[in-house]
Amino acid sequence: MAHHKLSNVSTVQEIERAVEQLPPKDFLELIEWIDRKRQIQSIRPYTAFLNSYGPEDEGLYDHTVAR
Repeated sequence: MAHHKLSNVSTVQEIERAVEQLPPKDFLELIEWIDRKRQIQSIRPYTAFLNSYGPEDEGLYDHTVAR
């Protein structure tokens, strides 16, 4: 991906405007990068919390409001 000078691009709206200015080749590279990031995040093990719950935690969440 070509490096474009982006100064203070921090809000979603600023990022969207910057992306809209990308040449098609760079835009496709960005899409591929986003797909890789999404795959990595979806692999995270979400059972860590469940596996850490022990008998001593019984009642810990009894006062939590149901959603």
